[in-house]
Amino acid sequence: MRVLWTEPAASAFRGLVGHIRQAVVSRIEMVSEFPEMYPVRQHQPYAGFRYFVVENYCLSYVVVEDAVIILALFLRARAASRAARMAWLKLRSAKISLAAVDPTQTGRACPAT
Repeated sequence: MRVLWTEPAASAFRGLVGHIRQAVVSRIEMVSEFPEMYPVRQHQPYAGFRYFVVENYCLSYVVVEDAVIILALFLRARAASRAARMAWLKLRSAKISLAAVDPTQTGRACPAT
């Protein structure tokens, strides 16, 4: 399954270093193979978002057709789940674009399939 990133999520990922960055990459690789492996939030306004936690970071994503869309990556200490909600709303209304570059592979474009 393709993995697409919102620009805010890609930017946050680029700021990660060391073992946390590698752990996020590993989880995203698993999600691309098994997109429904993590729980779905049940409460509004974030109902329908899937998420996972790596140490102090939370990554929110949705599965749409043949793609996993990474909405937000943020420190859990921040009240940043709002960032995921805003990214999803903007994406739905086509006001933001998905990252054209896979932030997990420096300089490599996202695969088309």
